[in-house]
Amino acid sequence: MLYDHNPQPHASYEQWLHHLGSMFEEEVFHAGRTMQLKTMCTFQREELVVFVEVRSERNMETIFPFLDLLQYRLEQKLPQLTVSWGVAKTSGKQSFYDSFQEARTALDIGRRQRGKGYISTYADTRFDRALMALAENNELKQITDATIAPIVHYSKERGIDLIHTFVVYNQHKGNVSQTARALTSTANLFYTDLKKLKT
Repeated sequence: MLYDHNPQPHASYEQWLHHLGSMFEEEVFHAGRTMQLKTMCTFQREELVVFVEVRSERNMETIFPFLDLLQYRLEQKLPQLTVSWGVAKTSGKQSFYDSFQEARTALDIGRRQRGKGYISTYADTRFDRALMALAENNELKQITDATIAPIVHYSKERGIDLIHTFVVYNQHKGNVSQTARALTSTANLFYTDLKKLKT
């Protein structure tokens, strides 16, 4: 736990967390000033919420360099820190709530899919959000179950794992070549492990 590396061992967890939040807010301000961007942030319940000025429709061209700089500065101060980011798609002065919800969704999905320490954007979670919506709708869930059942049956019959292929495909955001490479490396690892068992 990051608190175990606290340079002030006599400080309570609450004092340490308050100091950490202040440091995060300073770094956000510094990164914004360096890139000449307006920022607004708050640190609540161990989470940092940051709003960053974007100057064009292609807001990711602003957000990723900003996050790179902020991440670099945080790592200089706290090398043992692991930060996960969720990035909203919606922007605009009237969209703070929507932006926050999108960023939170992206963060949650990204952590579930890839673990901690990654940047996840709301735009890249379309498929996951669709699956989540399916799970919440009983009629669509029945249709999905009826559609997937033949695939599961075919997989068992042929001794192949099409569901795993689908999961890997989803993890690589529909990129066929990355999916193929990941499946090949998994197959090679499995083959190597089988060889070890035989020797």
